[in-house]
Amino acid sequence: MRACDRVIVYANPKFEQLFGYAPGELNGKPVSLINYGDAHIQPETQTNQIVERILEVGEWTYQVHNVKKDGTPFWCEATASTFEHPEYGRVLVAVQQDITARKEAEEQLQSLSNRLSLALESGAIGTWEWDILKDVHYWDDRMCALYGIQECTLQEQAWFESLHPDDRAATEAALQAALAGKTEFSTEFRIYRRDGRIRFLKAAALVQRNAQGRPDRMVGITYDITDLKQTQESLQTSLKEKDVLLQEIHHRVKNNLQIVYSLLRLQRRKLSDPQASICLLESQNRIESIGLIHEKLYRSGNLAKINFAEYIPSLVTNLFSSYDVSSDQIGLTTEIEAISLDIDRAIPCGLIINELVSNSLKYAFPGKSSGKIYVKLYTKSEPGQIVLVVGDDGVGISSGIDFNQLKTLGLQLVHDLAAQLKGTIHAAVTAGTEFQIMFPRGAC
Repeated sequence: MRACDRVIVYANPKFEQLFGYAPGELNGKPVSLINYGDAHIQPETQTNQIVERILEVGEWTYQVHNVKKDGTPFWCEATASTFEHPEYGRVLVAVQQDITARKEAEEQLQSLSNRLSLALESGAIGTWEWDILKDVHYWDDRMCALYGIQECTLQEQAWFESLHPDDRAATEAALQAALAGKTEFSTEFRIYRRDGRIRFLKAAALVQRNAQGRPDRMVGITYDITDLKQTQESLQTSLKEKDVLLQEIHHRVKNNLQIVYSLLRLQRRKLSDPQASICLLESQNRIESIGLIHEKLYRSGNLAKINFAEYIPSLVTNLFSSYDVSSDQIGLTTEIEAISLDIDRAIPCGLIINELVSNSLKYAFPGKSSGKIYVKLYTKSEPGQIVLVVGDDGVGISSGIDFNQLKTLGLQLVHDLAAQLKGTIHAAVTAGTEFQIMFPRGAC
């Protein structure tokens, strides 16, 4: 290329092939023809800048954005120098190599690096390296900011001294386990910042090993989790306070129900009418079935649900005692799966059992010296269904009677409670009476 007029005086076949031109086609053409222009710099301007730089330094290696004959832009790495030609005067000689693939890889790598830097910066995440062999730590500025260090230097390798004394043993154990290859390094700890404040940090790192498998470097990240820890502690405190409050509520409800139960019992003792006395006894039992649920919840570690495998035997035993029925007379069989119900479902289920077992104790065994009552609670093979069965082998109810038309308060209550559970009732009279209530598990 002639330096004075920026014209190509010769291009070898390899050069012309690189740019997509036929042999000799570039001779006499301006160099700007093969330079790619954009909105910021025109081809002529780019050519002039390159030539001026080469003339200034004599020899220069640079990267230039070129364009093929068909308009395809690509990147080249060029090395150019000047000398005096007897015919053309001062000329520039350049050797160019297509580096488009390398340039694209570099751009992708830079883009990835930028995104990573943005993520680390937005998350206030510090990065660090530990040269294990030299015992030197390399921290970025965010790491220094986490520790409250104004001027970050390589001497800041005594990070262990910043650890809270109560966390040093666990942090050291996690570090040694990672170096030994037992686990990945991931741990939480407290530090004392330079300003005296205590902060919670989370650190994670990868261990790099040499050909012999020995650790020689750790590369990791660290970020502040103080706000998260404080939020967790606040939530834990709030949950404990709510648990205490719920326990107090259940305790008070249980006590108030006990007061009502005692008043009913006192009133019943003053009655001379047997029928009125039985009505009050039934009300007592209903109150007691509800109170028993609150008692179980109050003493349970789970204030949200009650385990019916523990509740039903207690409920039925209280009913036997209430009606002064001995287990030697009437046997009790229970088959209860470990099913838990929330209080909104437990109370209806408890009251249903109360009514049906009470009916069996009152009416199923007139004049009989023995009998059996059974209670079952299990999940149906069809998913999402729970089945409650209460039955006896007593005298049963006369055939032909429609259970849905019975007007007794107890059975009306059973129907209403089953509807509350969105369940269905099926009654059967064979060798005794059996009620089967099936309701969706999702309601519990």
